[in-house]
Amino acid sequence: MNNIFLLTGSAFAISLVIGYPIILLLKTLGTGQKVRAESPERHQKKAGTPCMGGFIFMIAATASALIFSRFTDLMTGFAPHYLMWGLYAMWGFGLIGFIDDAIKIFTNSPQGLPGRWTIALQLLITFPFILIHYQILTPVFGAGTPESISAMVYVVAIIGIVNAVNLADGLDGLAGGANTITLISYIPMLFIVDKGLAILPLALIGATVGFLVFNFHPAKVWMGNTGSNALGGVLAITAIYSGHIWLFLIGGFVFFFEALSTMIQTSYFKYTKRKTGTGKRVFLMTPIHHHFELLGWSEKKIVFWFWFASAVFGGLMLLVFNLIK
Repeated sequence: MNNIFLLTGSAFAISLVIGYPIILLLKTLGTGQKVRAESPERHQKKAGTPCMGGFIFMIAATASALIFSRFTDLMTGFAPHYLMWGLYAMWGFGLIGFIDDAIKIFTNSPQGLPGRWTIALQLLITFPFILIHYQILTPVFGAGTPESISAMVYVVAIIGIVNAVNLADGLDGLAGGANTITLISYIPMLFIVDKGLAILPLALIGATVGFLVFNFHPAKVWMGNTGSNALGGVLAITAIYSGHIWLFLIGGFVFFFEALSTMIQTSYFKYTKRKTGTGKRVFLMTPIHHHFELLGWSEKKIVFWFWFASAVFGGLMLLVFNLIK
């Protein structure tokens, strides 16, 4: 418990201390972001809210993990390796998000980095991790799975998780809270595999909770793609290091369904437009949280229910893990 308190508590405190100065800096730099015209109408009044606030929890988590982990017994022989790659994922994918946010800000447009360039850069960040871990990653389909197959699945998983968390960042506090709850669900699994795996997730949990003080509705700052990509990167690496990547489909179901709803909507719209000349929709709007907005749910209600769902699916993931370990 002392390990958990030290890492999460220190990261939480750092996040609170640096939060307002960073928000003030972001306002001074004019990082207020435009809102897409197709977004729900009540989102339009959020235009101008500073983005790139993800730097708050990224800095806090990094400082806590690097400094305070030395005062715990979590620094196993493998911990520095795990910590290095976790930070690599957080800052590498966060950098891609920063580029996207910067384009939106400097072009004064809700359109950022083109999708093909986003995927290309994400692959560029993913490949070094896969190459280093190529022969030691858990076979995705059990013993005998060719390493090349496992590698391809892990590439898809990393990019998929990063983009799924990004899609969930559409309401104040939704992505930050859901990601925190999912990471909490992973902690018991990580302690069983190697307690050194838990250093960065524990630090990020505390840092993100501190960030939510500023990000909960009505948000004083948005994490931006800088933050959502960073969260997704750590979550992806955590899921892989847990040794049970498929369990993410349970524990991270909220993120999975956010992405799935968008894929269903896009595919069905294109299919019906090709067949009938008029595109039809399955949901009122995607990602799925916007569907509930258009049904008349308040933003806080949606966020709380998505957090609750994250807790339920996180608990279910732990149950399945204990059955198969």
